[in-house]
Amino acid sequence: MFMTFNASADIDPTGNPPVEGGKEHKAPARRLRVSLDDNVVTINSPYIINNVEIIIRDTTGGVIYQETLEELDYTYLIYLTEEETANAESIELTYGDQHIVKNIGK
Repeated sequence: MFMTFNASADIDPTGNPPVEGGKEHKAPARRLRVSLDDNVVTINSPYIINNVEIIIRDTTGGVIYQETLEELDYTYLIYLTEEETANAESIELTYGDQHIVKNIGK
């Protein structure tokens, strides 16, 4: 069985939700971008992140992927098996005092 899945989301590196209404920023906030296409998780960052832990969890909360990088620079690819892709639920990025969790499941 061949499955195509596409999920994409902006992640605010501060962990704060985007501000709606009120004053606009002079420059847009820089954001991490995470996508899951077929079996590839792509993390795009407009800046280098040091000492980042990446965890991908399945629908039961179990860890299906975990890695700590000394440096995540601009684009990072993670290849999942077809079964892992079908069960992927969320991705967690932890660096400095930031802990970001994003749903990438169906």
